[in-house]
Formats: sequence, structure tokens, C-alpha cells
Amino acid sequence: MGQLLEVVVDERAELGEDAEMAEAAPVIVSCRVNAVQRCLSNLVENACKYGGQARAAVVQEGDVAVVTIDNFGPGIAKEDLERVFRPFERLGQVVPGSGLGLAIVKTIVVDQGGAVRLLNLSDVSANGTV
Repeated sequence: MGQLLEVVVDERAELGEDAEMAEAAPVIVSCRVNAVQRCLSNLVENACKYGGQARAAVVQEGDVAVVTIDNFGPGIAKEDLERVFRPFERLGQVVPGSGLGLAIVKTIVVDQGGAVRLLNLSDVSANGTV
């Protein structure tokens, strides 16, 4: 998973975007590689587009791979955190896009047996808990 995420992050950085990945120990997962790469690409692209930068990391917690992609944008209102996963939903930003990126992310992640959620950094405590 780390190598796949690193490829995605490096692609964004090569395009001149502010994208970095934390050092990661190997995390092995069984997945549809092309689908997961598309998912990660959508997330990193969104972090750069809406948050100005992407800081990516992957860790293994038990038998689960946890991918975190942080940005430092304005955040999303709590009432909109689930709505943005619906197809064609936009939050009114004046940037190109169809509103499909996060809907695709959720479909891919759920299809692979995972879960995805968005958090505002202000909702995460100093020790990383919500």
C-alpha cells in the first residue's frame, strides 16, 4: 500500500503540487491495484486542490491498512461531511470538477472491504483521536 500511495504522491509532486509522503513500513494488502490507485489519486488530488497540499501516510493497525491524507484547507462543515460522498455533490467551490471524485473513492473503498471518512483537523485531538 505504501508503494502505491508513494507513486500517487510523487505524480502530484511532479505536477508541481505540494504533496509529500511520510516514511512508511511495508503494508501488504490484497486489493484491485488499479481501483485503489484511482481512489488514492482522487484523495491526494482533492487534498492539493482544496487544501493546498497533501500529506500522506500509511500504517498497519492489526490486520488493517490505515491511509491518512491530510491537508490544511478550510475544512468541511460537519453537516456536509457525508454529503460530499454523493455523486455530483459539490460544496460550491469555484474549481473544475464534476463532484464524482469522492463518490468514486467511497465506492472503491467499500468494494474492497474498507471504510472511508473525512475529518476536520479541528475535530482530531492532539493524540489523533476523534
